[in-house]
Amino acid sequence: MELLINHFIRFAGKVGVGINDTEDVRIRKQTLTMISVLISAAGLVWGSMYAALGLPVTAMFPYAYSLLMGLAIIIFHNTKNFSLLLNTELVLILLLPFFVQWSIGGFAASGVVMLWAILSPMGALLFRGIRHAIFWFSVYIFLTVASIYFEQFLDLPRPTISSPINLIFFVMNIATVSVITFSSVLHFVSEQKKIKQRNEEYLVITQQNQEEIEKKNRQLERLSNQLSKYLSPQVYRSVFLGKEVRHETYRKKLTVFFSDIKEFTDITDSMESESLANLLNNYLNEMARIALQYGGTIDKFMGDAIMVFFGDPESKGDKEDALNCVLMAIEMRSRMEELRQEWINDGYPHALHIRMGINTGYCTVGNFGSEDRMDYTIIGGQVNIASRLEALSEPDQ
Repeated sequence: MELLINHFIRFAGKVGVGINDTEDVRIRKQTLTMISVLISAAGLVWGSMYAALGLPVTAMFPYAYSLLMGLAIIIFHNTKNFSLLLNTELVLILLLPFFVQWSIGGFAASGVVMLWAILSPMGALLFRGIRHAIFWFSVYIFLTVASIYFEQFLDLPRPTISSPINLIFFVMNIATVSVITFSSVLHFVSEQKKIKQRNEEYLVITQQNQEEIEKKNRQLERLSNQLSKYLSPQVYRSVFLGKEVRHETYRKKLTVFFSDIKEFTDITDSMESESLANLLNNYLNEMARIALQYGGTIDKFMGDAIMVFFGDPESKGDKEDALNCVLMAIEMRSRMEELRQEWINDGYPHALHIRMGINTGYCTVGNFGSEDRMDYTIIGGQVNIASRLEALSEPDQ
């Protein structure tokens, strides 16, 4: 029996279900199909019983219901039109029980067969919501009251069913409607409960995944912040935007800048390493800030020496790049004057001065190194010229 029920539920779950249907829509279609098939089967049983009792007109109505609902189920399976099947079900199950009641002799003589009509507002409540259910229930109450009231004025057929048979119909109508109603609601509610449980499980998994993603994002953010300190911002953006890192060089017109602190090597011999590190980091931090302010690409720091170039990977044009480089150098010189005075006030014994060299020309720029370790840098004669100009320049020039 359990196996048969499971086969029936699986069959109902395939009728009229589309591949894009949500779980909720699938359950609604499955439940409606189950109700329609069960009532259609009951219609065949009731029709056969009425026919066997010599009531062909009465038998015609449950047979008609089964036939029409069978056609509606076939159309529903082919068209996936849920509303067509539902509306057909609601109308037929609401009206035909009253036709059966009137054809057999009235409320009592029919064994309260009109009770089947309650399935109409119940179906509307399950599948359409409260507002539609109220409408169908109102029609059901109206038909019930009107039918019972007008029975006394209508010339209905005289009952030809014996009392024991009539009692059997009473029991069958009440019991079958109750079983169909309870089974349908039970299935619908249990499936909704399963959906709720799955949604809760998905919610927990989603929250766990979200927490893991946030954790990974924080790790990536910390990692990117750390990496950004070792890369020029322009290069850093290229890498983290997904640009492939590979051996690739090209010729391009660039403006190259070199600077260092005059006689810095001699000065380092007379300073403690901690004081030297603080001074050097202070100096490089200020110079780097100015370089980035004017759009320069910081190639590298070499002790006290700084190498910056303009024109790659971002460029504002050859002329604008060269002008920005000169403006950067002027501001660096001004800032160095301020730093020199600050250091003297802090007790540093040496007055530090910088030398700078600038040259514009075609250089080879790109990634140099091995597959495991690369540097984004520039090489060429124009780079060497900028370095020599810096070495030959006067202090603060």
